[in-house]
Amino acid sequence: MHAGRFGVVHYRLTVYPPGTNATERRDLTLARDWPALGGAATLLTLIVLGTQASPIGVALGVIVVYAAGIVWTRSRTVTTRCAVRVLDGVRVSDGVREVSRGEFDLIVECVTRLRALDRSSTRSDPVTYEAGWSEVYRTVDAASTVQAVSGA
Repeated sequence: MHAGRFGVVHYRLTVYPPGTNATERRDLTLARDWPALGGAATLLTLIVLGTQASPIGVALGVIVVYAAGIVWTRSRTVTTRCAVRVLDGVRVSDGVREVSRGEFDLIVECVTRLRALDRSSTRSDPVTYEAGWSEVYRTVDAASTVQAVSGA
């Protein structure tokens, strides 16, 4: 959920493909966050190399660190990123009424189903949990506003 100005709230539901494990989720998060993390890594590279290398060496080091991060995170997540599905919705409130746009109602429905799955996961077996997750994934896939986040 992203709150905007003047009563606008943007909702985005990202559903990973069924069977995505913790390592794949971490890799996806790292790939998504690399622009900021890469900026911090390049700043650290500047600090470390700044007094020990020539300006060309420092610039080359910064470029290599940032590019290596992009290549590494993208290569580790290419298959999973292409299977991720996303729904977007917006709710606008002007103080008198609320208006929804996009897939807001479907987002609420899917989040409710996923939360119910998580609550019952201690009582159900992994196969039942995966089947419920697959059902939500197929629902989101049919209405997905972004078919693949490989370019994100």
